[in-house]
Amino acid sequence: MKTFKNLTVVTIGMVVTAFGTLGSIFPVQALTLSTSSGQVGSVDVATGVFTSFINNAPVFTDIAVNDSGQLFGTTFSQLYSINQSPSSFTLIGDENVNDINALGFANNNVLYATGFNSGFYSINASTSAATLISDISGNQSAGDIVFDPTINQFLATFTTPTDSTLFSIALNGIATQIGSVGFSSVFGLGFDRGTLYGYTIDGKQLIINSTTGVGVFDKNVTGLSGSQIFGAASSISEAQPVPEPMTLAGLVAVSFMAWPMKRKQKTSQSA
Repeated sequence: MKTFKNLTVVTIGMVVTAFGTLGSIFPVQALTLSTSSGQVGSVDVATGVFTSFINNAPVFTDIAVNDSGQLFGTTFSQLYSINQSPSSFTLIGDENVNDINALGFANNNVLYATGFNSGFYSINASTSAATLISDISGNQSAGDIVFDPTINQFLATFTTPTDSTLFSIALNGIATQIGSVGFSSVFGLGFDRGTLYGYTIDGKQLIINSTTGVGVFDKNVTGLSGSQIFGAASSISEAQPVPEPMTLAGLVAVSFMAWPMKRKQKTSQSA
């Protein structure tokens, strides 16, 4: 009975740990969005609910988050740092160009940008100075880039009057067309647990196939209060798919495997 009691405690402990493990594997699904009315906030991708944490910021044409979780925003020509708690924003400086509408950090923790005049830039996040890397001739940025560490390149949306097209951009500025998204004005891109999400200016949340570029309508974003979506941001770690977790039943089964081992150990000690 004593042995059973000990095993029961161990088993319960493992079950409780299993619940905790599953909870950590499934965090709250959220990306950060900026809007046309100066809002910055999070959107729960599971429900589509947007909750702002800043309501009086400049109108950020895009936002980006670095390895440390620090958020940045651009207004075409100026770079800002953004704090969630307490909610505040601080001007870093002029970017010495006037067309930037997409920001993103690469896995080297360098800030990059694209502009509606086809430029691809690196930006000094401390001084805001922009340096032209390449001219992606003939392709006008639709408003976002997001780094995909699985290919070591950015994914970007470029626009036509009726559609958005997904491109990949290497850090040397070479752009490669992937395919049509099938929706116009995709101004936001972000990853959540390996899934690429796109956001249209009118509040549609899309799931985009990063290999083909094809977007599928997922849900409408609510809580925007009439605002339009101008940008999105996610951490690089969110681009990595989460491994399938062991089921709770499997974890419990593993815990009960300790039973014969414990009995054998106890018998051996008694002998």
